[in-house]
Amino acid sequence: MGAADPFDRLLARCEWVGDCLVFTGKNVRGYGQFRPGTRPSDPLVYVHRWIYETTVGPIPDEHDVDHVRAAGCVSEACINPEHLEPVTHAENMRRARLTTCRSGRHDLTDPANQRWDGNGNRRGCAVCHRERAVAREKRAA
Repeated sequence: MGAADPFDRLLARCEWVGDCLVFTGKNVRGYGQFRPGTRPSDPLVYVHRWIYETTVGPIPDEHDVDHVRAAGCVSEACINPEHLEPVTHAENMRRARLTTCRSGRHDLTDPANQRWDGNGNRRGCAVCHRERAVAREKRAA
């Protein structure tokens, strides 16, 4: 396998975090992206979808690839095929609801990570909110 092999290039940008093989390269909203080809004009693909299709098989039409928490997955950047499962979008949203923040880094089942408004509605991740506030303060200083 040469340097242009997509698996070699992909694995060079991953690290093990427990049982998760986490992609540390470019990401959008916590989901890793890369180019399987070597030309800048080659399309970007979501790493977890590419690795699933390459190692397991095709993803059924109208299905998402879920990062299965019950299998030990803790990150949307995980590309361990044992942590991935094709499910309908509705099932993926049901599984994701109230469990992980939008950045994919914090467990929202932990009350310490939950942010609430004055009306008792959950408004997102308290950790991410604090991080954004600190970043704003640094920019303003």
